[in-house]
Amino acid sequence: MLTGSRSNRRCLGCGDEIEKGCKKREGEGGTAPNIAGDVVATQIHLAGEMLKLMFMKVLMHCLQRYHPNGWMADVCPVEITKKIMQNLSIADLMLYGATSSVNYKIMHEALAARFVDALKPFRLCPNDFIHILHRHWAIVASSFALYIFDPSGVWFLKDLDIYVPNHRVKHVVKRLRAHGYIPIRAVRKASSRSSYDQPIVSVTTLTNGDRSIDVVESTMRSSISPIFQFHLTAVMNYISSTGFFSAYPTLMSAQRSLYNHVHYKGNTPTQALLSCYTKYRMRGYELHASSKEWADAEGKTHRCQHSFDCPHRIHTLYDPGCLFVGWHTKVSRLQAEETQPQRRCFDNRQAPVWCLGGDSCDGEREPIRPFMTMKGAESLFDGVTEDESFGSSG
Repeated sequence: MLTGSRSNRRCLGCGDEIEKGCKKREGEGGTAPNIAGDVVATQIHLAGEMLKLMFMKVLMHCLQRYHPNGWMADVCPVEITKKIMQNLSIADLMLYGATSSVNYKIMHEALAARFVDALKPFRLCPNDFIHILHRHWAIVASSFALYIFDPSGVWFLKDLDIYVPNHRVKHVVKRLRAHGYIPIRAVRKASSRSSYDQPIVSVTTLTNGDRSIDVVESTMRSSISPIFQFHLTAVMNYISSTGFFSAYPTLMSAQRSLYNHVHYKGNTPTQALLSCYTKYRMRGYELHASSKEWADAEGKTHRCQHSFDCPHRIHTLYDPGCLFVGWHTKVSRLQAEETQPQRRCFDNRQAPVWCLGGDSCDGEREPIRPFMTMKGAESLFDGVTEDESFGSSG
């Protein structure tokens, strides 16, 4: 279906204009609106977008194979180079940006342009939005962050999830109202004796009539803590006012994801989780309980509790296998706060510590209970106990 006026129709999937000058058909003696024709036009438009993405993937593969040392700028015009890099995952983008000072600058320009372009359908000024995130220690997560990491997937953004610390919802909602968003629904989650048993307090939905924004309130002073209780590692990413973070960038680049057992009942996923798994499989992701299966298929060695992608390994935001890339204000259109340091956590250096848990990778160890807890950055592994950590009820 299409949206917008009859003389300026837009694709409901991505918001692009796909019909102009419709007066001959719908006005000035034209025929009545053709709904079936609108649907066909939308399908043709989306098929064209898919073909563009397929072409870009083939072109990127060829350039990465024959010019792995950063010679893309010497082979292609700058405009084509920028277009290609805008479709690379952030992990690949950083690898390519490290090959030369020219590619380093193009890398940060492409990353900032990707963020700016993704905000356009929501009619939000990028710098104003960055200021909201900075002022209220908020982050953007879920599908929006996944899209920023790898925009080559054939799916489109229709909503945006902002995670805020406890008691910060009304302030963020007030700022969003100033940008034309109106609250339409507020859902409060059931209370619990511990903030680790329920990571989210409430969800407030706002809309501007075209797109929607969910403001998700954390039970803690940290807006980051709910991210590491998500059902898959594919969505353990977030965007802050200082940059972009991904917990499992290597798996993400290969479109792979591990299950997070933290919401399992016993050792079994719920029906809601199974529906989420199906959605991400349809997006092209390969899902497994352990990365050992991928390592065995590739002839690599997997060490349970030691390999970075092992679900039994305890992780923090500061692990070397995690990815954090800051906004480079000197070469981008983003104007981050000059006084703020580039940091991965906000709550007095309190950082999440998590473990995906589940059955042993090699069958030689006992199953590990999944958990998530907040610890000081100076002593991340000291005193991690089940009493103070978030774990499954099974």
